[in-house]
Amino acid sequence: MSALSHLHLGVAAYGLILGYVLHMAADFIAGGIPLLWPWGKRQGVHLVKSFSAVDYLIGGIGIFTFVGLALV
Repeated sequence: MSALSHLHLGVAAYGLILGYVLHMAADFIAGGIPLLWPWGKRQGVHLVKSFSAVDYLIGGIGIFTFVGLALV
């Protein structure tokens, strides 16, 4: 296991968890998520319609923010 210690897997785990939580939040806002699975109704607030201009704007802002933070 010491051979893998330089990979900083703890940091990667935090990144994966953060990405998962943010993805669930985005799905909750855009179209809903099946919180009470296997009950088929999706729960969400539907503030943004998927594939709309606002959806692409939010995605673009997110990408530029990620790239900006990655370069810092």
